[in-house]
Amino acid sequence: MTGHFVGEIPLNVFVDLLRPAVDSPTPNVDFSEVPQGRGKEGSMYLPFMEAINKSQCCPSFVLKDTSTRKDTLTQAKPDCGLFHSSVAKKVRSSKYPMAMMDVPVEMKPQASQDAFKPTMNEGDAVGKEKEEPITNLTTRSIDHRGQQIDYAAQVLTLQHRSHVFSISIIGHHARLIRWDRAGALVSERFNYVDGYSNWLGEFLFRYEHATPEQRGYDVNVQKATEEEIQLLKTGVNEYLEKFPMYKDSELAATVNNSYPSYKVRVHGEATADSSHPGVVNEYIICQPFTEVSSLCGRATQGYLAWGVFENDLVFLKDTWRTDLEGVMSEAAVYAVLEKNFVPFLPSVLVSGDVCLSTGHVQCTLTQDYAEGYAWSRPTAWLRRHVRHRVVQHLALPLRMVRNSKELVRAIRNVLEVIKRAHEANILHRDISAGNIMLDKDFNGILNDWDHAINTLNTGEGHAYRTGTWQFMSIPVLQNAKKVHTIHDDVESAFWVFYYTALHYFSRDTTSAAPNMGIFDECDEVKESHRVVYKGGSKKLTTMISREIQGIIFESKPLTRAIHGFAAVISDYHVYCSALLPMNLNPSPDTTSFVYPFMKAVKTMENVDDILKIFDDAIASTDWPEVDDAVKDQYPKKTKIDTHRDIDKALHESFKQSFQSAGSAVIPPSQKASSSSALNPSASLDPASELPSNPLNRDQLPTANVKRLPLPTKQPRASEALREGLRSSTRAPIHHAKSLPVGSSAGLSTGTKRSHNDEEAGLEEGTSDGRVKRTRRAPKEMSPPSTRYNTRSRTRQASEEGKKKSGARSGSSRRK
Repeated sequence: MTGHFVGEIPLNVFVDLLRPAVDSPTPNVDFSEVPQGRGKEGSMYLPFMEAINKSQCCPSFVLKDTSTRKDTLTQAKPDCGLFHSSVAKKVRSSKYPMAMMDVPVEMKPQASQDAFKPTMNEGDAVGKEKEEPITNLTTRSIDHRGQQIDYAAQVLTLQHRSHVFSISIIGHHARLIRWDRAGALVSERFNYVDGYSNWLGEFLFRYEHATPEQRGYDVNVQKATEEEIQLLKTGVNEYLEKFPMYKDSELAATVNNSYPSYKVRVHGEATADSSHPGVVNEYIICQPFTEVSSLCGRATQGYLAWGVFENDLVFLKDTWRTDLEGVMSEAAVYAVLEKNFVPFLPSVLVSGDVCLSTGHVQCTLTQDYAEGYAWSRPTAWLRRHVRHRVVQHLALPLRMVRNSKELVRAIRNVLEVIKRAHEANILHRDISAGNIMLDKDFNGILNDWDHAINTLNTGEGHAYRTGTWQFMSIPVLQNAKKVHTIHDDVESAFWVFYYTALHYFSRDTTSAAPNMGIFDECDEVKESHRVVYKGGSKKLTTMISREIQGIIFESKPLTRAIHGFAAVISDYHVYCSALLPMNLNPSPDTTSFVYPFMKAVKTMENVDDILKIFDDAIASTDWPEVDDAVKDQYPKKTKIDTHRDIDKALHESFKQSFQSAGSAVIPPSQKASSSSALNPSASLDPASELPSNPLNRDQLPTANVKRLPLPTKQPRASEALREGLRSSTRAPIHHAKSLPVGSSAGLSTGTKRSHNDEEAGLEEGTSDGRVKRTRRAPKEMSPPSTRYNTRSRTRQASEEGKKKSGARSGSSRRK
């Protein structure tokens, strides 16, 4: 979330964001009993809760201690939470307290742990403009901020909220924060104990008198009844019986007895095939089968839903679309596509923006305060997001293809959709394995048009990169500001084709090994004080070198389709990256060596020649006689597997570096980990728009990760062994490239090399604990150094003497 925090906002402005002032006087809250200082966090909870609960500033709510009550699903446990009195008694027995919490409260005993910089003088209405972001970058501040991000994201997701408020307590100071899908509005820091100001009481008093919508609740979402929940369960179970391959999938988890179930009203203009035109439909939902990867952005969630009117199981998508000039809503895109008779589209029942009770659309607010105010600080480009819901008939994911012919036919259908949509001046811009689906007859369809644009319009929506990272085209990966074209959509279709084939279809024994790293390649580049993600170099090398021609599948028609499609993509990139920069004359002469490469550009524009490659493959007679799809050959690792791999890699790295310093083994007790290494969110997620930044600790849910520091006390050994271990903690830096994404093996607490080391040469510890003095090696070949401590020999001799003495006395007693 770096760059998505706006503030510090004056308190009088912030509380007005909740609701206007209440006519009656605000009850005073006495916080004088709340302690502060190092080691006193736990002792802050009770006096803080009692002060609020006794004040009657929010009598309809109860502040409860949740520091020991871990949410089963999210593993989150804020220090305190504000709950409505109607559900407060259920918190202790609930598995999902985050699904009932109104306002999370996180407490730290010291002001130095503030997640944000106090850039304004306390009490000032307006501060001076600063050129620095508001975020504080100390380790404890980053951890505190990560906790608050995690809690806000969980409340937004579990409760279908448009926004949520939270309270940050740091010693005797506090901040108020308002979170939505565009970012967070942060109030100025204030002293809530001194008695001169009652801003915390004022906020809670206004929260008491605010409407549910002002608190962030969606009035279109209500708790489902037991009868409605049973309808959903029955529908899901019947669907899983029809498709038994789903019984162990994420779809089976959508019916969770402990997870909150809701009834959602979906408004919008009904499409041509809607079964209930012009009327608002209602749908029963429970747990989503797609996860929200971050707090900011589209936050797309997919549900198996029971249609009350349809009396059938359907698919409901809840997303926050980007509201930019030139970017159409998904409902508007479907209307254009249907008008132009574009084939192979999902069957949409109803779709539209979510409205408030006032009739206005439900949208984010953070971006409106990012610029033009005295408190404005540098931020990322914050975009306005509007909530949008789409309901469709159910479709199967692409990975459920039964044989290679179905896969080839599905990709062929998608290419035709791309071509026909482009003729209607529509670009999809997010061709991915998750958006290419199968209908009930296992025919390929292209879903999720929420990133689509009209090519005839121009606007800021055309100027930013979008899509799913693993399947983006090479030019889009290399240039975040590239304007999307049909060439990019066609190339993305190829990467989905190739990716799915590698995962679910066997290769011939003569086949070369594929490079799976081309899909997840991501580099950070700083441009104009902003981090930009880039990739595509491995994909480009693969295409220009024509490595894919060496990948042979057992299904011969599948191999021919992939090789033919890859040849077009390769020729296109050879022309664009090599021949075009040379300013060669683009002669239409077919005898020119440039012509085949130039032709590839046109082929990707009209798609007809690519479609012929697929049609020829489909018409082949040498397809496998039985279904040849296999179990995923490159399965996504679970969180437990990820943790185990990272721990193993760290251990091996430390072991190698320790042995290079002269020690034979490293004790198992010396394994080291860190909160960032244990963070599974640092790995790439195929469903996300961009991969998580493993170096950005603002994105880490540090609230739920125990920090495992390197041991400060070494096992009983010689001093040389201890010094060797200390110096070897720097060595894993050299091995970090071989570790999984998100690993922090490079994190070290090694001692700096002293000036005496330079003069005296290197000492290395031997396997028996002795110190061996060696000649100084050439600089580029120097192994990790250890300090030479003469006291180690004295201590070693003393310990050995004690052991021998003890052994003699023991033998005497035995005699």
